[in-house]
Amino acid sequence: MAKSTHPNYDVGAFLLLVDKDANASIDGIHQKFKITKDGADQRLNIKVEEGIDYNALGNELLVEKEVTEIVLKIIDGSFIHSNGLNFKNNLELLSNNYREDNEIHSPIGRKCKDCEFKLNTDDEGDPNKLSGFERCWLHDGRVLKSQLSSPKTYDIYYSSFSGKVMSEEGVLLAQELDESQLTKPKNDGIGYSRFDRQSMQLADIKTKNTRVEINREALEKYLSKINYPLNMIDFETCAMALPFTRGMSPYKTIAFQFSHHIVHKDGRVEHATQWLKTDPYSFPNFDFVRALRDALVKNNGSIFRFHNHENNVLNEIKGQLQASRESDKDELITFIESITSYDVELAVSKSQKAKGNRCMIDLHRLINDCYFNTHFAHSLSLKVVLPAIIKMDQELQAKYCREISENKVGSLNFSPNHRWLKPELKDGLDPYRLLPRPFSGFDDEQLAAFINDAEDTVSNGGTAMMAYAQMQYTDMLQEEREALEYALLKYCETDTLAMVFVWEHILRLNDVTSITNNFKEFD
Repeated sequence: MAKSTHPNYDVGAFLLLVDKDANASIDGIHQKFKITKDGADQRLNIKVEEGIDYNALGNELLVEKEVTEIVLKIIDGSFIHSNGLNFKNNLELLSNNYREDNEIHSPIGRKCKDCEFKLNTDDEGDPNKLSGFERCWLHDGRVLKSQLSSPKTYDIYYSSFSGKVMSEEGVLLAQELDESQLTKPKNDGIGYSRFDRQSMQLADIKTKNTRVEINREALEKYLSKINYPLNMIDFETCAMALPFTRGMSPYKTIAFQFSHHIVHKDGRVEHATQWLKTDPYSFPNFDFVRALRDALVKNNGSIFRFHNHENNVLNEIKGQLQASRESDKDELITFIESITSYDVELAVSKSQKAKGNRCMIDLHRLINDCYFNTHFAHSLSLKVVLPAIIKMDQELQAKYCREISENKVGSLNFSPNHRWLKPELKDGLDPYRLLPRPFSGFDDEQLAAFINDAEDTVSNGGTAMMAYAQMQYTDMLQEEREALEYALLKYCETDTLAMVFVWEHILRLNDVTSITNNFKEFD
């Protein structure tokens, strides 16, 4: 626009970006830009510290990147969109359709998996609310309305193959797939391969059957390597654009919390340790590792994580320690290497994986290798696996429906009469949905001052990260801060207890040859 309006001007295009390689030279930059709620509508706003001077912010944390050449190529039509049109032609197409109120139907495919124009479950059936997803899929008879609830091609486990199959071969529904279109079989050794899981899921979709299978050979391989007591750990972290402390770079991982459950060989479950640090002026990572070390060295049992997050976080902190002047950094690095897998450089551009002598066991990987359950469908995330196993495992329900004081499962945050499961309630078999409202004692006006959703139970990792961020960027009363901290502690405890649920379920399932009275189908 500027170039066409002023053709004689030398116009350049720049992006102002966060410089991830920059280091803050002062502490507490983020405290100079507080999040507030202003006006009658209580809209979020940023309040800049009064009288602040640009030079007082220390080192530059932003960098300009020139993109003139890219912008000119877009303008002159060098870049062609997937629909065959360049930038100018696409603008004209969109403008004309908008002006004439024409509905545009783009090709459907794997991208539809993350479509944001789907109705919530509570909105389905409401004639006043339209589903953009349904309008798109039903257009020109692409699928029948009765097929909309059927699993799609992208609903198959690890469906990286689905993009090509849907766009080039037009296979939109999983039931229309052939095994030859799945990920090519690989001999991954003992345990279910990716192809194994895909083909079993596809067979169940086609036959409308459900099944539960344990690969006992693969599970035995895991069981032979574990030592009791078992240590279940989970971390809560965030990565903020503004560094909190001197020497820190933008978007570096901050580890502010962990929870630690112990499963004893006799079946006792102990919530042994927890750690949380929310001080807005401190960098918690090194104290985090010290506390984690002190918790885990109390026994020699196996350590479990769920997926790669904990391993990645510890390796990133190891790099931070290597660049630090901490007096005990060598000791802390040795501890980190003892419980993680990490890269060891062999030569230029070559490396291999090394494992510590007490390397964490990935419970997610164990499930992937050893346990197939039709109801896991396309995901093995804890938030999918947990409700699936609880709904079918009656012994698990019976144990955790009892009060904490009765089921020999210790807790550092919940009262003795708390029940982890309440099947008589809606969503009562999801322990996350039963987390107590963390802000009881405050009225709605008080709550609105420091949290967006008064009903929030800090029930997922993203919300936990946001709760931590609020404590860094907003002014709040001590009682408000304590309420958020208490909510975070309860959430993280539930994470490691969920790992205990999964472990107990798999062991029990391994002891039976088929689904018995202890296991039932979904309602």
